[in-house]
Amino acid sequence: MSSTAFVLGVVPADKRYKEMLDIQTMCLSAGVTIPKEVSDFFGGAPRPSETGHNVPLGILGSDNVDHVCASHYSDALASGIEIDVGKLPGNIKFIRFLRS
Repeated sequence: MSSTAFVLGVVPADKRYKEMLDIQTMCLSAGVTIPKEVSDFFGGAPRPSETGHNVPLGILGSDNVDHVCASHYSDALASGIEIDVGKLPGNIKFIRFLRS
């Protein structure tokens, strides 16, 4: 039986997040274009959650690396995904590793 591990950047629903969500909600309600800064904050997600937002960074054991800050890593003993924290978007506060 195999498992898959996922790496997510977590944007918590802090004050800034809630402000951006309010702006997006107002724009959608008014039928106006969402400002680029707001769209970029949510990574283009059409309906972000009120509880926070996950940014896919990569899937261990896959050729898919979903973000510019992530790259495959391997040496003689192990392989995985390497995260360049300097390239993480500023709104990511946590990195979450999940296995299913």
